[in-house]
Amino acid sequence: MLRQLRRHWSAVAGALGIVYTAIRTLLDLVGYVDTIIAHWAWGRVMLHLLLAPPPAVTLAVLIVGLALIGWDVHRSRLRVNTGFTLGGAVAAGAASPVSVVISQADTPMSAAIAHVRSAIHDTNVKEYWPAARLALRQRALDGALHIRGRKEMPSVYSTEGRRFRDVHEDIPRDYWRDSQIDICAGSFDPRDMRGAHTRPDVAKDWDPKDYTKALKHYADLRVNMEEVERLWPL
Repeated sequence: MLRQLRRHWSAVAGALGIVYTAIRTLLDLVGYVDTIIAHWAWGRVMLHLLLAPPPAVTLAVLIVGLALIGWDVHRSRLRVNTGFTLGGAVAAGAASPVSVVISQADTPMSAAIAHVRSAIHDTNVKEYWPAARLALRQRALDGALHIRGRKEMPSVYSTEGRRFRDVHEDIPRDYWRDSQIDICAGSFDPRDMRGAHTRPDVAKDWDPKDYTKALKHYADLRVNMEEVERLWPL
């Protein structure tokens, strides 16, 4: 320990100097407060109000506090907080700092999968809840659930990768006969929303030669959460 003190003596001395200055400042401040209280009547009044406020003040503070809490609870109902992402955090339920305000009719597929997996007790985290994704797909094929997405469009450059339209459109129910909801659709990470959320059952279902050129992928799947909650009540 003495060796460490010798090595860092300058830092220790500086820290002691700061502590000494802080203590002197605090003592001076206490002296000023005592002087104010001793010489000015309003100082005693203010101190008395702080230590023993009238019942009316206490009631007003309580009402304002409850109103703020109620407003915050109401606001939180309009938010969907990111709960987890793929690649490990999804299994642990790690919270994400990203949150977006959405409507019931425009809910990301990730929230729908989270709801359905709880309703049907799908605990297969390793495969990102395949039973929940299959249940959503089946109801979409039946016409009971409407799913929207951003349709794939041709790329301008060969190195550009997949491109999707900026607007969402209804996905035809027959689309789900040979198309699956991809595991990325269950991610709350905004980066995963930009990628493809669907894939074919079998590659040849979309194109006998190369399904990647069929332009049948959809990104950023959305659902009406009221339909989901009605089909899978908790």
